[in-house]
Amino acid sequence: MQKRFIPILSVIAGTLLIVGGLYLIGSYINTVIQSAGQADTSLIFWHIPIVFLGLMMSSAGAFFITIGYKARTEPALHKLSKNSLLVLLFVLIITVTFVWIGEFRADQTRADLQKQQRILSELMEIEKFEIRNLTTESFTLYMVTEGKQIGEYEMTVTVFDSQDELYKFSETSKMDRAENEITTDLTFDKIFEVCKDSNSNNRSYFCVNNAGTNNTELKISVTLKPRSLENIELHPDDVETSWTTLLILDTMTQNGLVNIENIKQG
Repeated sequence: MQKRFIPILSVIAGTLLIVGGLYLIGSYINTVIQSAGQADTSLIFWHIPIVFLGLMMSSAGAFFITIGYKARTEPALHKLSKNSLLVLLFVLIITVTFVWIGEFRADQTRADLQKQQRILSELMEIEKFEIRNLTTESFTLYMVTEGKQIGEYEMTVTVFDSQDELYKFSETSKMDRAENEITTDLTFDKIFEVCKDSNSNNRSYFCVNNAGTNNTELKISVTLKPRSLENIELHPDDVETSWTTLLILDTMTQNGLVNIENIKQG
């Protein structure tokens, strides 16, 4: 009974391998036809291994069919046919296991990406940014943030002109509500303090001694980055929101001191 069953099983396995191999080759041909004339034809290259896999399966199928037929009349091939089926079963189990592991990892990766995308969509963002209490001596930065992911966020304020950066500072704040208000007071003496440093490489025209500016732009940029979110691991270095506004100044500089004669918001 076993001597009849093994050859038949070998022929069936060979037939299935050939059908599967031809299906893979046909799917590649279909990919080539669909990619013809398209802007992106990269699939023609990346799917080439499918053709080789199909050819290997077809060749293996032909081998199983051949030894299956011959094993019916040649007892010496019966053992070869049986061992070949065992090898095929082992390879099939290994292949299914690797495919399952690959799909499991792919599902995990997709789930992680979806979680990260959800986190990114819920991060605190700068919804409003304006300058208040503007005088020739100081002003107040007023910022409103909104989002669902509470935690610690770093706010960085940078003041610069078209030549150089004049002033920069950062502070980390705990944001524990869906909407947060942040106010920061700045003085122009602090912003232009760099002009007093004779060793500075600053090239700003605001710092040119015994010279002045007229209707010159002073840009103020604020960025917000997450630093520590509750129960979430996130690499936030490239995740930020920003806002930029500008002031229009008339100034005169003497002995490193920048005197603001007129100022308005741009």
